[in-house]
Amino acid sequence: MKESIVVVVINYKNYKDTINCVKSIYGDSGFSDDVKVIVVDNSPDWVPYEAIKKWGVTEFNAQGIPDSVYFSKQNNFENNPSRLKLFSLVKAKENLGFSAANNIALRKISNSGEDHIVWILNNDTVIEKGCVRRIFESQINWSTTLLGTKVVDLAEPHAIQSMGGTDRLSWSSFGAHNTAPATSDIQSVEGYIYGASMLLHSRVIENIGLMDERFFMWGEEVDWCLVAIKKGYKLACLSSVVVRHKKGGASNNNTVKSFLGRKSTRNELDRFIIRYYYDTRNYLLILKKHFPDKFFAGLSKRVVKLMSLLGGIVLYDSQKLLRFFILIKALKDGLLGNFGKTLDSTSFSINSNRVVVIEVNNYHLEIINQYSDFVSDKDTVVYTTEKNIQSDFPFRENVSVSKLSYLVCLYQVIFARDNIFYFNTLETPKAAIFALTALMMGREISFTMHNADAFSDIGKPVKFKKYLYRILLGRLFLCKAGNIFVLSERMRGWLSSRSVNTKFLAQKENIVSRSRSPKSNSVKFGVLGAFSQKKRNYEFILNLDKDKLISDKVEINLIGKCSGKEWEQFRSKIHAVGLDDFVNYNTSHIPFKAFFQSIADMDFLIGIYNLDGYGKYKTSATEHLGYMFSKRVITLEGEAYILHDFRNGYRTSRHLTLESLILQC
Repeated sequence: MKESIVVVVINYKNYKDTINCVKSIYGDSGFSDDVKVIVVDNSPDWVPYEAIKKWGVTEFNAQGIPDSVYFSKQNNFENNPSRLKLFSLVKAKENLGFSAANNIALRKISNSGEDHIVWILNNDTVIEKGCVRRIFESQINWSTTLLGTKVVDLAEPHAIQSMGGTDRLSWSSFGAHNTAPATSDIQSVEGYIYGASMLLHSRVIENIGLMDERFFMWGEEVDWCLVAIKKGYKLACLSSVVVRHKKGGASNNNTVKSFLGRKSTRNELDRFIIRYYYDTRNYLLILKKHFPDKFFAGLSKRVVKLMSLLGGIVLYDSQKLLRFFILIKALKDGLLGNFGKTLDSTSFSINSNRVVVIEVNNYHLEIINQYSDFVSDKDTVVYTTEKNIQSDFPFRENVSVSKLSYLVCLYQVIFARDNIFYFNTLETPKAAIFALTALMMGREISFTMHNADAFSDIGKPVKFKKYLYRILLGRLFLCKAGNIFVLSERMRGWLSSRSVNTKFLAQKENIVSRSRSPKSNSVKFGVLGAFSQKKRNYEFILNLDKDKLISDKVEINLIGKCSGKEWEQFRSKIHAVGLDDFVNYNTSHIPFKAFFQSIADMDFLIGIYNLDGYGKYKTSATEHLGYMFSKRVITLEGEAYILHDFRNGYRTSRHLTLESLILQC
């Protein structure tokens, strides 16, 4: 009985290519019983399987041979003792990888009780007319030889991708594909057979074994060829059989990026994983299996190769830290023997059911509670290094708070697979590190513009370091951020004028710059922040002239929680000088909306800091908020008090005493 050809094609998502491949096979064979096809669908869902099945039913019904097809799940197919049908479509139980998916078909072929010529073919190929006839007519000794074929570019058939395989095969190099024109119909392959098109006899498979499923993908044909060579088999190319292959193959995914005018073709993440993670890890597996005495030499060479990639990653690639992590994991898994399916692009997919909040204070927690349309029914997990988060804060049921160390928070940024990383100010180095780390790990990021941060110039002169900070972090971050919460129309306009490509989640009741309440004729001054004499100098209040405050209708508002022993002592001083009626304060936490609404109600904001307790500052949060809400801000710089007027543009004036400045205003 004449042996038949069984073509094995693995499909992963791209069913259109697979259907075109199978069409070309039957177009050449004329649906003869001499050529059978097994398609193993490795896709994560059933859509490709159903599409290929629909094509198979339609096509074979049209040919009048509806009983020549077989559709099955993996277990049913492998355990079915019946003969192979003309066309078999098998749904793998999961994405098993290239080697394991091929083994599903190879086990079935082995259990069929018949001898076959097995043709392993990539799904993004089509065969030229006459290939089947040339295989049957070839003078190949199938019992001693593994064959490759001539593989050309699908779009440019004159361009040879591989004449059967590579030109050498050793521990240090698996060679380059031989692209020279063939000198004979059957010629030797010095390296390994190109896995896009490989022919071998079913009895050879019984001798050399199935593909090693530890490879998952990438390098399995190299391993198979090395096993065959050790067992005395020869490798050759049948150059008269021509297969057209998409350039780059099924795993190709590249983009061109530029840096300072210099362009570079870069791999998208899924391609990067295949090209560098699986290539590196599986190279170490090949060294362990076939060249154990050269393992450390090969490892050293591969480390040098990976280090040479770092410059390009830094200059051109997104998700930089994530790519560094992938390279390190490749070496670690290769050394520790962690093989099989260990990584793919879904390994870094975002958990859409969780929102993670990093580095927050009570006001940010209130945002999470208020923006119900943003977090909807998602679980919200708050990781914070802040020690003053109120334990009795009224959270929704699906919001939880964990007080963690800085390093643990950073660990969550790197390794947690969650939907949103949400920051407060990016002005601090710690928060900036969180932000950049999340960006380099490919996370979606949201944050509030609750002050102008490092991104707005607020009209003040900008020093070079500050400008550099904005270039490296501000502009980059604004372009990459997912959602920006805007607390004033002025800030929203500032972002819009810079064409920031993001959506805004403004409050349901927008906080806008506005004048004081028409019901009050007093001039309102606001001191921002929870009461802390360590951070702020409140002594100016005690020095104010009561009579002048009355005549000028001045009131001082402490916009922040005023409580504790320090506050009680200071309040007794206010009472002692008779200023109780002129100083307004709150003894409990001020809700988020009320806090910013109070700022909007003020005529002036006062930012008076104890530099010894607060640390050196250049631009205070009070100034930022003054800019956002178009207010006048009073600050202390050196021995003088400065009035910053942000109402129309930016102007300053200098005063020797705070009292004279307030009364003049």
